[in-house]
Amino acid sequence: MINKKVAYSKMSFRFLGVLIDFFLFGVLFFVLSSFVFRYTFDSQAEDNLIATAQVESGLLVKDKNGYYQQLHSSDYEDYKEVVETYYLTDKYFGSEFYKENSGDRKPYTIKEYNTKILELGTDYTYFEYQYDENNNIDENKLGILKEENYTENDRENGTLTIEAKNNLMVFYSRHYREIYSDLYKDNFYSIARESVINKGVYRIFCSAIIPYVLVFAIPPLTNKYGFTLGRFLTKVGLVSKDGIYQKRYFFLIRNIPTIILLCIILIEDNIFVLAPIYGAFFLFNWLATLMNRENASILDLISFSRVCNTKESTIYENLEELEADQENGED
Repeated sequence: MINKKVAYSKMSFRFLGVLIDFFLFGVLFFVLSSFVFRYTFDSQAEDNLIATAQVESGLLVKDKNGYYQQLHSSDYEDYKEVVETYYLTDKYFGSEFYKENSGDRKPYTIKEYNTKILELGTDYTYFEYQYDENNNIDENKLGILKEENYTENDRENGTLTIEAKNNLMVFYSRHYREIYSDLYKDNFYSIARESVINKGVYRIFCSAIIPYVLVFAIPPLTNKYGFTLGRFLTKVGLVSKDGIYQKRYFFLIRNIPTIILLCIILIEDNIFVLAPIYGAFFLFNWLATLMNRENASILDLISFSRVCNTKESTIYENLEELEADQENGED
């Protein structure tokens, strides 16, 4: 038996109610994230360690204002100097900072550098081995640029072609970026980076789950219409498919998909992976709302609810009341 006295709520009112709730959610999220969990999950010590490692390794350099930043240069030699200093000298691996943090790696040997960095012995290298006095390959000397990288008219002065400069710029800037990955080979650095990521995840999760529970989960349990603040102000209520007051546990059921999505961040911390998932869920939910006469979303469907205008609807406590009223109406 269906209650025919249920008035549909206008889509504009439902949308306005959602905006009000999300505004409240956003305010609570900002307050918790900026002023509460910012200090609960503070990662300042780890951030300082990471920044110091990047400075000591040469990845961050001082600009003209005295601030450390990543290297930005149109000259490949700047990148070349950072790469060779990092891999071939003990500037970083022999520093006090590195030793204090129990770093145990050593610089590359010339042979290792030639093989792994200059990619000698492959078909895709701009370098070649040097030869000793017996005209044999000397693997313990740093590889040199192949002759085709120099201009024909000024080879003796070491003038490179424009193409060679561009190629070397790409080559050394790539290895410059790879130093960031190489830093992870030290246990102290990888632990600090993982701690920063985890604390950031916990901060976002706690800042999101608490407002969600306060705004969307608890209020519907305190009233018959499943009102949140936004739905209360716009008189948009939730009732059962039959048009009677919905049982409270159905209001909990409608929160399950969103809570699952919020918990995914504890497993997958990459926001670039999560953003499309969240976006697709909310988009699909609202498209479903627009595609049916009752303006029922996916959350409404899984909780066996329908949306009504509480101001213009007559809702019954149970089916018995509904049946009795309809029988009286027929009489």
